[in-house]
Amino acid sequence: MVMKALRRSTKPIIWLVVFAFLGTIFLAWGMNLASKPTAKGIIGRAAGQDIKTEQYQRMLDNAYYQYNQQNPGQEMTEQKTRELRDEAFNTIVSNIIFSKKRAELDLSLPDNELVEYLRRFPPDFLRNNPSFTTEGQFDQGKYMRAMNDPQLGQFWAKVEQLVRPQLEQAKLQEYVVSMPHVTDPEVKMMYEAAQDKRKVRYLVVPFITFAQKIGNLDSAEVEAYYAEHQEDYRQEDRVVLEYVTFAKVPSREDTSVVLNDLNEIRQELLDGADFNELARQYSEEPNAAESGGDLGWFGRKRMVAPFDSAVFSMAVGDVSAPVKTRFGYHLIKLQEKRTVNDSDQVHASHILLKVEASGRTLGDLRLQARQFIDDLADMPFDTLAESLGMRVARTNKVARGGAFGPMGRDKLLEEFAFNGKVGDISPVVDNDRFYAVCRIAELYPAGIPPLAEVRRQVEGAIRNEMGADSALALIEKIDAEVKSGKSLTDAAKIYKQEVKESDFFGRFEAVPGVSVDPAFHGTAFRLTEEHPISDIIKTASSYCLIELLGRQDADMEAYVAQRDSLYQTVLNGKRNQVYQLWYNDLQKKAEVEDFRYQIAGY
Repeated sequence: MVMKALRRSTKPIIWLVVFAFLGTIFLAWGMNLASKPTAKGIIGRAAGQDIKTEQYQRMLDNAYYQYNQQNPGQEMTEQKTRELRDEAFNTIVSNIIFSKKRAELDLSLPDNELVEYLRRFPPDFLRNNPSFTTEGQFDQGKYMRAMNDPQLGQFWAKVEQLVRPQLEQAKLQEYVVSMPHVTDPEVKMMYEAAQDKRKVRYLVVPFITFAQKIGNLDSAEVEAYYAEHQEDYRQEDRVVLEYVTFAKVPSREDTSVVLNDLNEIRQELLDGADFNELARQYSEEPNAAESGGDLGWFGRKRMVAPFDSAVFSMAVGDVSAPVKTRFGYHLIKLQEKRTVNDSDQVHASHILLKVEASGRTLGDLRLQARQFIDDLADMPFDTLAESLGMRVARTNKVARGGAFGPMGRDKLLEEFAFNGKVGDISPVVDNDRFYAVCRIAELYPAGIPPLAEVRRQVEGAIRNEMGADSALALIEKIDAEVKSGKSLTDAAKIYKQEVKESDFFGRFEAVPGVSVDPAFHGTAFRLTEEHPISDIIKTASSYCLIELLGRQDADMEAYVAQRDSLYQTVLNGKRNQVYQLWYNDLQKKAEVEDFRYQIAGY
């Protein structure tokens, strides 16, 4: 009955206090920072400034609040929770970096500028505040009276706390992006690069064609190549993790709750309730609110097997018992039957309830994962896992920025892995499919690995070089035939090579067999009617010859008409690039440290 009541509760939560997010909104399965803080109450550091747990907590509460405001009634997934945690941390880091840079550049925001901004551009959270609306529309008069009301000083002080950092950051961004400039030749060049097209006939001789034919390599040759190219194989720090997982699958209780709900709904239907109305109210099919669960007419084998078997065995007007498919459990009502061209068809409606792991089930699984960590105090990782019938898996060697097997890329797991020692146990890791507990199994410091570890790569490089030499020898013969007067097509036929012909393509458009290659495309666009055939070109994986077949040059009359908008587009692109480079440099110098991985249950 509880789940049924929740399914009926479709009204969004009404937030009565504008700044409720400044309070303490927690998820039961969240960070729980209050109970498990770091030793000094510090969650990280940026530009030499500590990031306190309570500071992070407030930012996280704000993120949760805003998400719930923007997605009323929608359950927050754990994946989304992790994203919000990272956003909260990164926002604090950005604020610290920007604050220090503003102080350095003396880019303060005077009070009168802040007040003028609030007068002219009320933020959305104020425009949508019921106190400033009339019949659902923003009321400028109410808003201005509130700004001039001395009794609301505390309220406006909180508004200032929220808005000022955003405006100060915008002022800093404006300072940075004011530096780039764009010239007319730049705009013209960008336009031509985007609009110019070429059509070519081309021959590609891939290295791999010959590399695949090379047999076993001499050990002495491999060792000599490795000795000469050791720096090519230098690697960063890498780590191998062992891990066990606790799958987020529904429990028997979760299934039982759904079946109980469906049986209660079915009884309502048998008592005379309207099927379409209950489908709109209960069904978890995406379109149920509009369709009322109506599936229209369909023939045999149009639905998944259990559904198909059930609906074609029903009598018109019947309501089925719950039917299980891979989508969940269904109640089916057969509306009509007919035969078309000797084929049976039915008109049916359904109510779908999905079976998903409940909050209680997820909480139990997280507790099991935490209990696993606690039990490691008395038993080795492998032994404990074996005693529980759990499989211990291992990641490959992972460098920073890499994916930890099915756990994927995880910043906090990465921080744990590269700041620990062999044998250290991670906090509980979570993703959409499971919880995990990890152990650092092996650490490989940065350096040049032994030949045994990279032998396949070394042999691949040798074969590639040998393949390139053979490809060059072949295309040189074809090039000689072309220079003697033969066409590219006829010269290639002599050596049983295929010449291809492209459609018109731009400077940044792929060509079959070549993709987008600077050497190939650059040469294609330099060819002229006077010199239509290229010399031999080396791309990343082949040697090529190109013959120009046609060109479509940019329409310069159209350029004149579009020049102003193109100017702004190019300027915005350059500004974004400059700003990103500027910020990346600031962040690198800030030496950001993230200690969240030290907190169990991050």
